[in-house]
Amino acid sequence: MEMEKKNIAIIALAVLLIASGAGNVYFLVAGQFAAAPQRTNTLLVGTAGNIPDLDPHYAWDSASIDVINQVCEGLVRNDLDDPLYTPIPSLATNWSVSPDGLEYTFTLRKNITFHDGWAFNATVVKWNFDRLNHFLNWSGNSWLPAPFNESIAGDVHLTQLSSLILTADGSKPLMNETIVLDDYTVKIVLNEEKGPFLPELCFAGFKFMTPNPAYTPLHDYMTGVDNILVGTGPFKFTSFTPDVEVRFTRFEDYWRGLARVQTVIFVQIEDGNTRNQALLSKEIDLLTAPLPGFLDQFDADPGIVRIQAGPTTSTNYLMLDCEFMNKSFREAISYGFDYDFYISDTLEDQGLRLRSPIPNGVQYSNYSKNCPIYNVTYARQVLIDDGIAPAAASGWTTQQWRDRAASNPFAAWNYTYNIESDTRLQIGQQLVSDMADIGIEVTLVTADTWTDVIIAQIRAPETLQFYPMGWIPDYNDAENYLSPFFSNVSFINGMRYYEPDVEVLMRTAATESNTTIRAQLYEQIQTLMIERDFPCLWLSTSLDNDCYVKNLIGWEPNGIGFLDLYPVALK
Repeated sequence: MEMEKKNIAIIALAVLLIASGAGNVYFLVAGQFAAAPQRTNTLLVGTAGNIPDLDPHYAWDSASIDVINQVCEGLVRNDLDDPLYTPIPSLATNWSVSPDGLEYTFTLRKNITFHDGWAFNATVVKWNFDRLNHFLNWSGNSWLPAPFNESIAGDVHLTQLSSLILTADGSKPLMNETIVLDDYTVKIVLNEEKGPFLPELCFAGFKFMTPNPAYTPLHDYMTGVDNILVGTGPFKFTSFTPDVEVRFTRFEDYWRGLARVQTVIFVQIEDGNTRNQALLSKEIDLLTAPLPGFLDQFDADPGIVRIQAGPTTSTNYLMLDCEFMNKSFREAISYGFDYDFYISDTLEDQGLRLRSPIPNGVQYSNYSKNCPIYNVTYARQVLIDDGIAPAAASGWTTQQWRDRAASNPFAAWNYTYNIESDTRLQIGQQLVSDMADIGIEVTLVTADTWTDVIIAQIRAPETLQFYPMGWIPDYNDAENYLSPFFSNVSFINGMRYYEPDVEVLMRTAATESNTTIRAQLYEQIQTLMIERDFPCLWLSTSLDNDCYVKNLIGWEPNGIGFLDLYPVALK
C-alpha cells in the first residue's frame, strides 16, 4: 500500500511539473523519473504549499514572505554574511537617528525603477508607509493624508502586522508620520522609541510596492491570483497557479546587476515525502529544510549536495493554553515531556533543544536558566503538591498513573495539528503517551491545513489547549521572539498568556535602545518565563540542512531563513 501511494504521488508530481511548463518532460521508468537534460536558465525550488497572501502589508507566513523577498526591497536589508545579520543599506544609502530615537532620516538611492517603470523616490516611501498604517484603521484613518484618510471597508481585515507597527502598549501606530524632505530624502517620525526599529525595517512588511494603481490597490490587499506584485527586486513576479507554482522572471534593469538565472519557479508540493523525492529525481534543484528521513539518501546521491550550516534562529514550541491550565499543570507538563526522545526520534537528531524564548544566535539569549528537562517523578510531585493528584499517588506505579489518565484523568485536553504534517502528528502521539504518565488525557484533533490552526489561534484560542508552533523571525532581535506570542496586545497570543510584570518588561525592552539596559530587561524576562510561568514547552531550534543539485552554484545558507536566490546559478 505504501509503495502504491508513493507511485501515485510521483505520477501526480510529474503531471504538476509538466503543467507548470518548466521546460522538460519526464517519463516514469519502473516507478522512478527518467533522466532529463540539465537546465541552466530555469531554477526550480521545492516549496511546501500555496501563498496565502501576496501583499507585503498583510502577509505574515513564510511561503508568502519568500515570494515577496524575491520581488520587493526595503530601505535596509540584513547582512547575511554577518552572524548578527546587521542592517545594511539597500534602497537607502545611509541614515541618521535623532538623539531621542524618534526620528530616522534616510538618504535614498537614485535611478531605481520598479518593474513597471515607476521611479523610486521619497514620495514612494511615504505612499507605502501611509498605506501600511492605513490597514491599522486607527481612529478611522482620519489622521492619515489622502488617499488613505478613510476607514477601511468592512470586508477588509486589519493587517496581521499590527504587533510590529503599533507602539508597545498597542495604543497607537508606531510610525507617526513619514515626511518627504526632498526627492531622495525621507524622515520617519515615531510615536515612541523602538530599539530594534532598523532590524524591523528589513522585514517584508516594510518593503516597497509600486504606487501604480494598475497593480497595487489603494484600500484593499492584493492577492496572488488577482494581482501582480511589482517591486524593485531582482525578480519580477509573473504568475501564481494555486497548488502548482509561483513563477518569476529576471528583472533586466535591476540596480545591483542581473540575477544569474532567467526564470525561477517555486514548485508547490504539499506532501513532504513527495517534495523530497522530487529532489532525488532531479525534478527540483533546491530544497531547504529537507525531511530528516531523506538525508542519508541525499548524502549517497553523487548528484546532490547537502550543506549543514549549523543551528538556525527558527524555533519550535508546544503551546499551552494558560487560561485552561494553571501554573502547576503547566510546570508538570513541562517536566513530563521527553525532550530527548523528541529530538532523537521525531527530529532524527536534526534539531537542538531550545532552552529559552530567545534562541542561541540572537542577542540577549541566555541558556543558563533552569529550563525544564524530562523528569516524570518531579512532574508527578508538582501535581501532588498542588492537590491536583492525591497524596497517595506518590506510591503509584506508572501503570496506575496511566490507568488514571484513561478512566478519570486529572485533566483532559486536546492537541490540535494540521493533518498533512507527519512531524506534528508525531509530537501529538508522544504527548498522548507522556501525559498519560502523569494522569492527563490528551485527545488528538486534526485540522485540514495549517492555515486552519492559525485561524483558530487568532479567532478561537479557547478551542486550542495544546498546539505546535514554529517561528521564523521577522527580524533578528529578541523582541521579535517575545511580542508576537507572549504580549497581551498581540493577536497571535493564542496561549492567552498574560503576566503583568512580564508585559511591562517586554514593553520597556522594546522601547529601549541602550544595549546594557536591554540586556538586563531580557535577563529578567527569561528568568520569569522559563522558571516561573511555563507558558509553553521550549522544544527545539532547527539545524540548517539545505540540499541542491550538484550543478547549482551560489547558494549560501543563513540562520534566519532568508531565501536569497539572487546569486544562485545553474552551471
